[in-house]
Amino acid sequence: MTTEILALDGDRQVTYEIVGQGEPALWFEGGPGFNAALGRGDCEVLADRFRCYLIDAPGTGGTTAPADKRAYGAKGTAAFYEEVRGALGLGPVTLLGHSWGGTVCLAYAALFPESSRRCIAIDAWAACREIDEGPEAQAEMAAVFTRHAAEPWLPAAKEAFEAAFTPDFFDLEDAEAVWSRAWPLYFVHPERPLARQHIARLTRDLRFGREPSRLGDESGYLDDLFVLLPSIRVPTLVVVGDLDFICGPSNAREIARRVPGSELVIVPDCGHIPAYEEPAEFRRIVFEWCDQGHPSSP
Repeated sequence: MTTEILALDGDRQVTYEIVGQGEPALWFEGGPGFNAALGRGDCEVLADRFRCYLIDAPGTGGTTAPADKRAYGAKGTAAFYEEVRGALGLGPVTLLGHSWGGTVCLAYAALFPESSRRCIAIDAWAACREIDEGPEAQAEMAAVFTRHAAEPWLPAAKEAFEAAFTPDFFDLEDAEAVWSRAWPLYFVHPERPLARQHIARLTRDLRFGREPSRLGDESGYLDDLFVLLPSIRVPTLVVVGDLDFICGPSNAREIARRVPGSELVIVPDCGHIPAYEEPAEFRRIVFEWCDQGHPSSP
């Protein structure tokens, strides 16, 4: 895959890849701070319909870090993507975002409706502390450790996952290697051949943007996104794995409830990344929704 470089005003640059053919789409990767190339596998599932632009967010990949760290928040990152869309000469685009990228995707749809054809938020975080700390989300988190209790890899995966939320984690030179021990938690069936292929690829390709990854809510990540959701007016699809432990149905239901006219689809027997565990079903869900009354925004 070829990495492209785009120059922006102010002696800044953006790195990105393009996957697929068809109508233009922006891909919003998770993290925060994950490099956009991690979404390559997701976009390949949709590649015969969408020409996906996998754009490294500020401070990730080869994209210039912002002068103001508050620009790492959802609204600041959405504004960055809007600037890049214009610089690329793209008209209205489909929005595709996963996890934290789904959060940014929703913020973009709320802030830039004229640039958005439709919004597809995949296992998105609702950016609401009350949901994260509520009983349903806590049960989703606890279930992943119960489900995999007999697996020999679980202690290392749990330790890596918990370490990633400590203040000095992203100062580690081997943060990517440590984090990668946690990837099996994101799958319901990490032992299956397809899941193992994706875990190996994610481990190989992960490159943290240290600054956006280490910043917490106090740096503006929440950005009042939750209150933006009712203002979204573009067609919106919310997709979530039923056994996602970190951005599961507790988040997806509340997002769908707050976005007017949105549709919620829960993928059975699936974890945090439906495109990897249930690619055929994920593709069907997205394509049928696009075809059945949601070809573009009003």
